[in-house]
Amino acid sequence: LHSALDLQNADNSLMAFICPMLPKSIHSNLLSSFITCFDGNQVFVTLEKVVEKVLENSFHCLHFSIWNHYATKGDQASTDIHPHFMSRDDVSQTNHAQTLPYQSRDILEHQQLYKNILLEFGEVFEWIDEVIKECLPTEYEVLVELAQDLPSGKVSPVTLFLSLVINLNKSMLGHHDRFDKNFCLVLPLGDFSCGALVMFKQ
Repeated sequence: LHSALDLQNADNSLMAFICPMLPKSIHSNLLSSFITCFDGNQVFVTLEKVVEKVLENSFHCLHFSIWNHYATKGDQASTDIHPHFMSRDDVSQTNHAQTLPYQSRDILEHQQLYKNILLEFGEVFEWIDEVIKECLPTEYEVLVELAQDLPSGKVSPVTLFLSLVINLNKSMLGHHDRFDKNFCLVLPLGDFSCGALVMFKQ
């Protein structure tokens, strides 16, 4: 991957990794595959409509995520009892489902779309996994531990990430995800011309 660009901060931490080497066999069908996932529904709008949406501060965003955190705290819990057999004294019942990873509401409400995307983009996800594993091995090891070792044997379908977020018809001055673990990956889809990548000063 000699054409990849690896940018680092002054402390040698990752600033950005840009890889333009997506195989042509995948790249050529990327946009059409994405549109196919929506089963004939119109998802892209004209530039004028995008401007209207920006002025209205409204755009479509789908969060296909597996939340891997515990809503119930167990800092003072006994270590010799399985969490499923514990209960609190000050409540009438204990919701043990809160101790398991769970799917986001968008996955539940748009199940067919989610399945379509996993099917159409399976090869893309595999290629991304291989590239990050080869080019960013340190960052890869951290993320893959979170994505593959979910409780109850669950596995993220977009390994090595736990979330797949789709922004439709969005134009923004800048974007930052505060809760990402180390880094996120951006894959733009559309018919673009000109433009530039701008990084925030760190």
